[in-house]
Amino acid sequence: MESRLIDITAQFPEVSPDDVWEDVAGFGFDGENTATSLPAKRVRAENPSPAAAAGRDTPLRIAPQSPAPVNNGGPSPGLEVQEINGRVLRLEPEESAASRMPRQVAFRERQSHPDGNHPASGETREWGRSKRQSIVWILGTGMAVACTVVGALTLLPMVNESNAARPRPGQIELVLDPDERPKDASSLTAILARQDEAERLFHAFASASSPNAVLPLVRDPAVVEPLIRAERRPPLTSGTRRLQRTSNWSAFETNGLTYGLLKGDLPDLSDFSAYFVLSDGRLRLDWKASTAYGTASFAELERKKGNPGEIRGWISASDFYTLAFPENEFQSYQLASPDRLNSVWCYSRRGEAASERLNQLLKGGDILKSKAESVKITLQLESGPDDALANQWLIGEVLHKDWISP
Repeated sequence: MESRLIDITAQFPEVSPDDVWEDVAGFGFDGENTATSLPAKRVRAENPSPAAAAGRDTPLRIAPQSPAPVNNGGPSPGLEVQEINGRVLRLEPEESAASRMPRQVAFRERQSHPDGNHPASGETREWGRSKRQSIVWILGTGMAVACTVVGALTLLPMVNESNAARPRPGQIELVLDPDERPKDASSLTAILARQDEAERLFHAFASASSPNAVLPLVRDPAVVEPLIRAERRPPLTSGTRRLQRTSNWSAFETNGLTYGLLKGDLPDLSDFSAYFVLSDGRLRLDWKASTAYGTASFAELERKKGNPGEIRGWISASDFYTLAFPENEFQSYQLASPDRLNSVWCYSRRGEAASERLNQLLKGGDILKSKAESVKITLQLESGPDDALANQWLIGEVLHKDWISP
């Protein structure tokens, strides 16, 4: 079988001695511009000398060298070998440093004092030893401190009184209402402990269907019986549906009377405020205060009708004045109904007892106006001048604060 292998060497002619490479000069093989040359081959000596044996451990330093000089036919130079020994080249300053002055030590003897009791600086012979103080000196110091403290406490009220703020002319002095000062905390505690009883009592009152069922539950039944029978209000809730338990139960004391106030919501989502007092060891409902009873309705008062002898409502300061009630003679108030749906204007003569009482309740003055919050009040109203509006009334007397009578 004929072989298909091709001999590629047969395609090129053999190299003759006369052939010269054109770029041989660039590689440094022309012998003229050789940049690097190899050292001569070492020959191992058969019997090396001790100096040569010791030089084997000497480190060598190989550094780049400049191109070897061109030699014509001579042997190529070898590598430059520099021996490194332990010597260090130190540079000496050009100018010598100035010599230091030698230290001179002088001995001084300690001065001797004529008397041996002369104290040293900050020390004495008794330094570091405990000293016992005299009992008389200790007692005297304690009594002096006690007298100073007692004297300062004695003078403190006098100093506070001299620095106390005093009302300027025309300024109303605010004092604590005597009705707000509790005289006995035990009565308040006794009221607060009867929340369950108050809730049961109010449920019985709210679900009562006849005056006979209400009278055993109320305070002063003989006084309010004619009023209850004349009112004939429908039950606030049915007897089968109990009120939800409320946690808004508080106790107050005013004019020597301790009472409890129960607040909550009725089944129709309207709110109620029920007043209770202790009578013969049992809670009784104050019917007038709980129902916000008035001798005339606010619808009648707006038309200047009805009996204004006992009116309960919410009072607040106002600045509405007319020719019938000028500002320089009267103080204006707005009296709202218990449900805050209707209101009338009320006026008190400046300087009278009713005006002073209302100013204390509303905490107002000539510069600082009365607070905007309204408070509960029970008033006796009187008809105003003939030129007054139909819904303008004169305050005859402040019966009592809040809706419950003492």
